[in-house]
Amino acid sequence: MRKFIKRCYYQFPIVRKVNESVWANVFHDSIKQYSYLDRLSLNVGRFSASYTLLYLLHRVISISKPKQLLELGLGESTKFISTFLGQEYNTCNHIIVEHDKNWIKHFSKFQLSECSKIELIAAKEGKYLNKYRSYNYVDFGKIAQHGKFQLIVIDGPLGTKNHSRNDVLQYLETLIDFENFIIIFDDTDRLGEYQTFKAIIKKLEKMSIKHGTATYYGDKFVSLVYSKNYGYLNSL
Repeated sequence: MRKFIKRCYYQFPIVRKVNESVWANVFHDSIKQYSYLDRLSLNVGRFSASYTLLYLLHRVISISKPKQLLELGLGESTKFISTFLGQEYNTCNHIIVEHDKNWIKHFSKFQLSECSKIELIAAKEGKYLNKYRSYNYVDFGKIAQHGKFQLIVIDGPLGTKNHSRNDVLQYLETLIDFENFIIIFDDTDRLGEYQTFKAIIKKLEKMSIKHGTATYYGDKFVSLVYSKNYGYLNSL
């Protein structure tokens, strides 16, 4: 009940805007030592990455130093991740999955770091659990050919009303090392994304995988689920 009340409180528009302003300042303070990030042009907010997400990406990457990073959805967060990895952790294999070839062409004006690679994977509408309208990547399972990922960022494909963005959920066993993983799920203020986030937790519980969770509240909600060795991620 307490979590439900907290979630309802943070849904108020004025609370979300105030919190996002706070996260903007926290984010800028956290990157002061990186002059190249201060020069990076980012279009933050609205349909793009929020300051809440950018701050968490900075902290989580710095903490986990992933060898393999999977990002679903090409956008402003990609600019930040690729730039940060290229300067600090350039041995990381950063795979970006995007379904829209026109958006990839538009995005090509931005020079990705050598450690980042875009994979064009078509997406199509179908049914999830033979009931809910869903938008999924075609043959998403082939991503497992890259090996298992220590960090997964879910911000694509297009969202749906119920059980949105469930690709990682369906291939959880082949994508992550249950002893060392972090999943960052953006937009969990929306019902569909929140349902999928909760389903990931339920699946981990069913498999007896020890894990922790946290949600950070800004203009958008960003939720984390992580292996037991990252217990402090609920206090960022």
